[in-house]
Amino acid sequence: MAARAWTSSEIDTLRKHSHRGATWLAAILDRSTASVKRAAHTHRISLRQKGSRRGLLLGQPRDATLIELRQAARDPAALGQLLQAQRDGTIPPEIITQAQQIALRELPLCPACTRNHANHKQTGLCRACYLRGLAAAHQAHLDAQDAQRDLWTARQQAKRAKDKATE
Repeated sequence: MAARAWTSSEIDTLRKHSHRGATWLAAILDRSTASVKRAAHTHRISLRQKGSRRGLLLGQPRDATLIELRQAARDPAALGQLLQAQRDGTIPPEIITQAQQIALRELPLCPACTRNHANHKQTGLCRACYLRGLAAAHQAHLDAQDAQRDLWTARQQAKRAKDKATE
């Protein structure tokens, strides 16, 4: 059975009565609850009741998601990025536990700049040095492409001069 397309009037109803929940909307619109949830997600409509705080971590800043915080608890590299955000002032200090701060102190410093912690696993550099190196590699690749183009141009001019001389 093919899925029925959502009409604009159904989406308007979804927007106007989203605070009543997916089950109520499914009954009114003669659709499944999963269909209502999927349409709400697609059209960026919240199905939470007004004033509801379910699904939020209390005290969680808007910049740090629960997934990032859980990952930081396990991964020193992610913890380094999280602490950098704390230093920048986007995350309050009470979010990061004392155990995580101790784990961060054990991270080695970046060998390139010796200012930041080496939190990039593959290279052993800090994120800033890693990105600078990546940018330099891309620039070297672009320079090589330009040089190749210059070589082709010079060869083509030499061939044209040779062909003109033999005529």
